[in-house]
Amino acid sequence: AALAASCSLSAAALAAALADASISAAAVGLVAQAGTALSRKIVVSHPTLAVCALAAAVAVLYSAPWLEPVLIAAGGVASLCWSYWAVVSERKRKKKTDEDVEGADVEEVRAVEMSQELGGSDEKLLKPEGTAASETSPEGQTPFGWRTGISIFVVWTILLITFMALKKTVPDIRPLAVFMQFYVAGCVIFGGGPVVIPLLYSYVVIPGWLNPRDFLLGVALIQAMPGPNFNFAAYCGALALSPYGAGPAIAGALLGYVGIFSPGLALNAAALPLWQR
Repeated sequence: AALAASCSLSAAALAAALADASISAAAVGLVAQAGTALSRKIVVSHPTLAVCALAAAVAVLYSAPWLEPVLIAAGGVASLCWSYWAVVSERKRKKKTDEDVEGADVEEVRAVEMSQELGGSDEKLLKPEGTAASETSPEGQTPFGWRTGISIFVVWTILLITFMALKKTVPDIRPLAVFMQFYVAGCVIFGGGPVVIPLLYSYVVIPGWLNPRDFLLGVALIQAMPGPNFNFAAYCGALALSPYGAGPAIAGALLGYVGIFSPGLALNAAALPLWQR
């Protein structure tokens, strides 16, 4: 009887270990599949391929708290320069084409080309009556002006710089450290789930707040649940403060959730009045 019980316990332990290993493997596979799908969507030209390849090479070879925002800014500047060069080249080409057209109405030719590119007729180029009024209607206005938007962006930048400079000096104050880590992650993440998972791994597993097994288990669970992958921050925040009790674990989930979502919401609010202008 004792031998049978021992065998049954060993079989149960083996089944649990295999289930744990399979969940971890599935989580890694899901992240790899999501990263591949994201790359197919964003790498649509040789410039984007070059930017992605250089950024990936630098991120693999170097590790620093300031590296992610610098890479994002450098990639944005490179893409902007390439887009500007493409627009200027296209304008020169169209100007040369217009000069070659003799005896034709240049404005009419441009209107026809634009209608063909948009897949519509010339009538679609005409602006409907009342459009200008609707654009300036009170319903489309933001509740604050562009000065407030700039102020929000300045506060966002100051908090980012401050947290990046201080997050390694407050590891003993776990709640503050959790909020600071997730705020910085929310500021530097662009790209969704395939990006947030490896970044959070370096933010919560490397400091020792979570072990790799619990992290990969959370990745598998978040993939099976509805909602954005950024909700994974609540799971990580809860486990980071779980050693202090159930109450701190709930507070950690709220800190992680607010920390990772507030930077994006702040940037959205800051950009709305400027975009409307």
